[in-house]
Amino acid sequence: MIALGVLSQYTTLGYRLHPLKPDAKVPILQNWPERATAHEATVRQWLADFPGCNWGIATGEGFSVLDIDPAALEAGWPGEKRQRNLKATRCPLAQTPRGGFHLYFKADWPNTTGKIAPGVDTKGQGGYIVVPPSTLDATAYKEPVELINGGAYRWIRPLMPVDQLPPPPPWLDEAVKAASRQAEPKTTDSDALAQKALRDCETLPEGQRNDGLTRLAGKLRRLGLSQPELEAALLEANRCRCVPPLPEREVLAIARSVSRYPAGSVKGLETMSTAMQRQWDRVLKKLSKRKKGSRHDRLQP
Repeated sequence: MIALGVLSQYTTLGYRLHPLKPDAKVPILQNWPERATAHEATVRQWLADFPGCNWGIATGEGFSVLDIDPAALEAGWPGEKRQRNLKATRCPLAQTPRGGFHLYFKADWPNTTGKIAPGVDTKGQGGYIVVPPSTLDATAYKEPVELINGGAYRWIRPLMPVDQLPPPPPWLDEAVKAASRQAEPKTTDSDALAQKALRDCETLPEGQRNDGLTRLAGKLRRLGLSQPELEAALLEANRCRCVPPLPEREVLAIARSVSRYPAGSVKGLETMSTAMQRQWDRVLKKLSKRKKGSRHDRLQP
């Protein structure tokens, strides 16, 4: 169990925390981006409510994190000179259980996956990063891996106050911004915009999959996608983004429900009102009665 004293150090430095499932990267709380907090009493209560949990730091609000996988380093990214540039910043540096690294900077970056280089991600507003001394086991990864440090995240250079974080090297900041510009659609064509919405869909753990896919469906319907197009897009998002994926029947039900709205008129779905959430819950209950308790939804990711 991670001690309250360790977590208090993070909150004192100005970072917002939220609990993750034990030995995993998956958030426990629904709507964690809004609920992540630096309030010590809340963190203390979560520590009691979820013994043995891992912890994440919500990124954004003045800082971003560069996430480098071991494969990127093995491929030589970003080169010896630029590796020295990164080290010279003296930024907080954490090592991951796979041997990758998390670097904390004063920056306003978007969340990206492999846009700068294969195996190089960024975490910004709406993202989070697993914080030491959280631990992972091999089941946290989709492919077989060898873990180091007993599967624990560890600090190589300690965390510092948010307002004291160094800026990234100019070449890195420009690389992130350039990757973001390239990702922006060059046309108003609905297909290009739909592909961007699908790429930008975040990872959706248990408790957030139905809500997240419905919000994505709302964005796509506003772009004019038909029901068959919604079905294809949501099935792909379910395969790539949901951990674990939802049963296909539930995904198709989301597409069918959202397609009842006129194209271009479903703003409310992007935030998913409480009334709609209740309506969707009723749909899911009906589905679960037809397909007696699908076991997919009870599996640990």
